[in-house]
Amino acid sequence: MRVKILYYLFFALLAPVAGFAQYTISGRVLNQADTKPVPYASVFLSNATNGDKTSVKGTFLLQNVKPGSYELVVSMVGFEFHSQLITITDADVKLPEITIYPKTIQLNEVKIKPVNDALRDKYLQLFKNEFLGTTNLAKDCKILNPEVLDFDYNDTTGTLKASAADFLKIKNDDLGYNISYLITNFKVTNKQFFEKDFAYKGFVLFEEMEGTPAQKKHWLKARQEAYENSSAHFLRVLLTDHLEDEGFKVQQIAVYPNPARPADSLIKAKIKLYTGSKSGSGKDSLAAWIKRSNLNKTLLKLYKFPLRSNEIVQRTEKVGTYVLGCDSDALYICYNKHKNFDKEGRLQNVNDPYNRENSIISFNSRYAFFDDNGWISNPESVTFSGVWGNKRVADLLPKNYEYNGIKNIEADTGLTAMTGKLNDFATKYPIEKAYLQTDKSNYDVFDTIWYKAYTVAGQQHQLSALSGVLYAELINAKDSVALRQVLHLTSGAAWGDMVLTGAVKQGDYQLRAYTNWMRNAGPEYFFNKKIHVGGYEAAPPVKQTVQANPDVQFFPEGGELVTGLRSKVAVKSIAPNGLGLDINGTIVDNEGNVIVDFATQHLGMGAFAFTPQSGKTYKARIKTGIGETAFEVELPKAKEAGFTLGINNSSPDSIFLKVAANEALFQQKQHSAFYVIAQTGGKV
Repeated sequence: MRVKILYYLFFALLAPVAGFAQYTISGRVLNQADTKPVPYASVFLSNATNGDKTSVKGTFLLQNVKPGSYELVVSMVGFEFHSQLITITDADVKLPEITIYPKTIQLNEVKIKPVNDALRDKYLQLFKNEFLGTTNLAKDCKILNPEVLDFDYNDTTGTLKASAADFLKIKNDDLGYNISYLITNFKVTNKQFFEKDFAYKGFVLFEEMEGTPAQKKHWLKARQEAYENSSAHFLRVLLTDHLEDEGFKVQQIAVYPNPARPADSLIKAKIKLYTGSKSGSGKDSLAAWIKRSNLNKTLLKLYKFPLRSNEIVQRTEKVGTYVLGCDSDALYICYNKHKNFDKEGRLQNVNDPYNRENSIISFNSRYAFFDDNGWISNPESVTFSGVWGNKRVADLLPKNYEYNGIKNIEADTGLTAMTGKLNDFATKYPIEKAYLQTDKSNYDVFDTIWYKAYTVAGQQHQLSALSGVLYAELINAKDSVALRQVLHLTSGAAWGDMVLTGAVKQGDYQLRAYTNWMRNAGPEYFFNKKIHVGGYEAAPPVKQTVQANPDVQFFPEGGELVTGLRSKVAVKSIAPNGLGLDINGTIVDNEGNVIVDFATQHLGMGAFAFTPQSGKTYKARIKTGIGETAFEVELPKAKEAGFTLGINNSSPDSIFLKVAANEALFQQKQHSAFYVIAQTGGKV
C-alpha cells in the first residue's frame, strides 16, 4: 500500500542539541478587538516541550530553548490561533507584541442527519489508525478526549475529514509523553485497496510524564528505539556525514518514462478510432491499445551503488539552511545498525507489512529545505513510503529530544586563531574537479563517444573519494541535454560511452561532467569540452567586422588600492577572440593630470605602480597599437583606510613580504594586534 502523507509536524526532525546553550523567548499577547492583554492563553513551540500560559498582563516566557527554528503558537478559546516562525541563534529573543483575533461566528446551512453511533465508532477507528498509526507504539497510545472530534465522510469520494474545536489530549505511555495536539487539517481518501491519500496538519506540545526510576529507564530506551531509523535520525546523520557509522545506506531511484507506453494523445486517438469497430482486426487493435493505456507511465530503476551525504545535501546561502534532493529522483533508504545490507536492494519489499528497514523518499518538488535542527520547512515537497510512511503521532518525538548516539554537529565556537579556521574550511569544503578524456573531438552521427572520467580533489589534485556518482551530459546549442549518463565512480575514476543516435543532429555540442559535490561550488567548476558532431565541414566565409575593444582589467596587489600607499597594479587585456592582446595607455586622475604611463609586456599582461591620493579617482586611457586613445577604463576606487600587501619572490630561496598601513588606519587601529597567515600546498 502506498500512502501519500503531507507531513507538517512529523518532519520536525530531532537534531542533536546536547551541549548547546539554552535561551528564552518572551513576549506579550493582545486582543485585536480592544488591544487589551489576553490572560491564560496557551503559548508553546510546536513539536517541542517548551510552553507557558500568559499572565493577567498577557506576558509569557518560554525557557530552556535550544538554538534552532521553531513554530511559535498562541491558542485561546474564542480566538483564531496565531503561529509564526522563530529562530534562536545565540541570544534570548524578545518578540514584538502579538495580536490575536476573535473568531468570527459564521452561520452555515444546517443539515439534519440521523445519529449513527456505529458509523462514528467506525470513523474514530479509521482516524486512530491513520493519526496514531498502527505500529507497536500506537497500540498503547490513547486519545483521552475523542468527543472533541467532528467527522465528515463523503460517500462518493470515500474521503473522511476530521476537525476539533480544542486540543486533542493524547497519552503515550510507552514514550512517557502527554501530548496536546491542535488539528488544523485531517483528510484520508481510500482510492483503492492498495492505495490511499492521507494528509494531516497541526501543532503539538509535548509534556514529559512524571514516573518512577524504572519507568524513566524504560522511556529512555523506548525513545531511542523510536528515534532509530526515523526520518529525523536519517537527516541529522546526513548533516554529520555519519551514514555508514549509523547503519544507513542510501541509493538513487531513477524515474524515467516507460518506452513501451505511447503518448496519451496517441492512445486516446487510437482508442477512439477502433471503438465500435465490428471487424476482428479492429477489435484486436482496440484491445491492444487499451492494454497499452494500462501500462505505467514511468518506470523505476534502483542504482546499486550507495550515495554519500554530499551528493544529496547542499548548503544554501542562508546560514543553517540545507537542501535535500537528487535531481528529482527518489531515494531508497535502508537502515541496519549492524550494517547487514541487501547488496542490491528490493523496491518491491518496501510496502511489505514485515518491512522493518527500508523507506523511500519521493520528491514532489525538486528540493526539500531543512535547517540545522533537521526541520523541513516545505514538508509538502516530499512523500514517505515504507517504514517512515507507516509512522504517525505515536512514534513522534519532540524536536528538543536529545540523542547521544552520534557526535553533535560541530559549530563554530568563536575560534580566534585564523589558522584553525583555514584548516577547518579546507577540510570541510574541499574543491572537487572532474575531467573527461575522450577518444577524439569530432564525431559523425551514430558514432560512439568513448571516454574515461576522473575526479580529483584538494590542492594536490589527488583522485577524489568525495563523490560516488558522476553525471555526464551532452548539451546542444539550445542549452538542452541531448544525452545523459550516470556513472558510478570507483576511487575517483569511471568509464563511459555515449551512442550518438539519430536524435543527435549535426552541430556543435558541449560535453559536460559534474558531481553533486561540485554543484556546491557552482557550474563554473563543471568540466566542459566542445564536441562536433557531423564530421569535418568547410568553414564558413569570414565576415569582415569592426574590431571590438579588448576587455581590460586592473588588479591591485593585495586586493585593494589604499590612499597614501604606493601599490603595484597588474593589468590584463583580452581580445574578443579570447587571446591576450598587448596594449599601452596612461593613468590619469579625475582632474586630467597624468599619473603614470604603462604598457603590457607579454600576452596582454603587465604591471605598473602608483600612489593614489585621498579624494581622487583614476582611469586608464587605453591605446591599442599606434594611434589615438581608443577607450577609457575606470580603476578600482581606493580605500580611505587600509593595508597594502606586497610580495617579492625574485630570490630563489626566499619570499619578501611588505605590509603597510596608511595614516587613517594607523590612527584607528594603533596598539591592535594583527597576524600574517601563509599557506602552501594546503599547509598553513
